[in-house]
Amino acid sequence: MSNSSDANWAIWALFSSTARNSSYFTGDANANNIYNAALAAAQNAPNSDFAGLVLYVPNATGQTLNGQPWGGTPQEYIGYVAVPDAGEISLIGSLGMLMLAGFASRKRLGLHCVVGNAR
Repeated sequence: MSNSSDANWAIWALFSSTARNSSYFTGDANANNIYNAALAAAQNAPNSDFAGLVLYVPNATGQTLNGQPWGGTPQEYIGYVAVPDAGEISLIGSLGMLMLAGFASRKRLGLHCVVGNAR
């Protein structure tokens, strides 16, 4: 049974050789199993599985030592930006065309607003 610490080490090991070579990671079978399962899943995943993922790479600013920030390179983060799929886009476009057609045909059919004096 794995715990959140094992999963955290496995994810960290995907991006860092430091974590992959640490004694905690190499001595923990659960972390290694999660790591290997994630690598296997990524090899067979279609590109659409990664739609909307964004990699944030910070700039090395502030005090540096030999061109790198204190303590090594800055940490990178993975974010997610929702991307509408083709079905949503076509639905929005179809509704927009229907509204435009309804608005254009309103005058042709002689329809007008019956609330108050608005026409």
